[in-house]
Amino acid sequence: MTSLPKVLCVDDEPALLEALELTLGRAFRVTTVGSGREGLAMLETGGPFEVVLSDMRMPEMDGATFLSRVRRDHPESVRLLLTGEADLPSAVKAVNEGQVFRFLTKPCPAQQLKSVIDEAVTHQRLQEAERVLLEQTLRGSVEALCEVLALTDPLAFSRAARIKELVGLLAESFEVKNRWPLEVAAMVLHLGVVTLPRATVQRAFDGEELSAEDAQKFAALPLVAERLLSKIPRLEPVRDLLRVYPQRRATRDSDLSVELLRVAADYEALERRGHEPEVALAVLRGHPGAPEEVLAELGVLLGMRATVKVSEVRLDEVRPGMVFVDDVRFTNGTLLVPKGFEVSRSFVERCLHFAPGSVREPLRVRLRV
Repeated sequence: MTSLPKVLCVDDEPALLEALELTLGRAFRVTTVGSGREGLAMLETGGPFEVVLSDMRMPEMDGATFLSRVRRDHPESVRLLLTGEADLPSAVKAVNEGQVFRFLTKPCPAQQLKSVIDEAVTHQRLQEAERVLLEQTLRGSVEALCEVLALTDPLAFSRAARIKELVGLLAESFEVKNRWPLEVAAMVLHLGVVTLPRATVQRAFDGEELSAEDAQKFAALPLVAERLLSKIPRLEPVRDLLRVYPQRRATRDSDLSVELLRVAADYEALERRGHEPEVALAVLRGHPGAPEEVLAELGVLLGMRATVKVSEVRLDEVRPGMVFVDDVRFTNGTLLVPKGFEVSRSFVERCLHFAPGSVREPLRVRLRV
């Protein structure tokens, strides 16, 4: 049985809230609160809500301000505004700032109110379906790009996989609501290495000193990735992160996501150069303006990772999602992929062409957290 759509009604008049509950209660799961602050708290603890209906005139926080906050923190909810004739200029402000789907004037007939909420629910579900489809399509497009990177530069691909792993753990800990742009940005952060000489990339990844020109080019790799992604529609959230990433300073609205991405990438670079976790974290804490809260959480997560089981497998037992604990080398000593490399489908297919016994075995692997 399909559950009824959830509607949050916010008004400082108890009688009106009671009337709304009686009017809408049969068609919707109605929750009522008496202020904007209570509404924001309810969205955090009782959400998500398909529709949020707010009165305009309320003490402390008016409807325009409340719906603007809802838009920022809970964009998945469709927003409606109830207003009196005298409040029409404020209603226009609410439409502009809170992107209100509809505004209704008081008194509003019950049938009209139900009809508008039905339209809002339909709009919300279409938006959600489009969001899921878009996210899957975009993620698939980017993963295809990264598969090419895996074949052309396994070292860069393994870095991307490790950064994505770390940033995913951090995003979950900090309850980042919209994680896909952050994870995609992690995947493509070093996509631009295809524009640099392989020797330059290797020196940079090994932490060796680069010429001023090469250091500048390497630091600009996120901007190269941003330009490459400009050919794919609807990747603006990812491109925004990549544009801000090289700026080693805090930003107002996107600073949490950017900080998570920077910490994950900086830690991965130190880890790959052989630093123990405690040493790598200490180095990061020594940077000016280091995000202490993020680094503290990363330390907790790294402690949790110590319980992950490491297994020994043969090359023909390797499966996508496994991560190599050590460098993987051919029997003649040539590096196949470095430690930290996350196995992809294309890598498994590539291994099918290797002669038996050509790779040193057994291989130590762990499963991605």
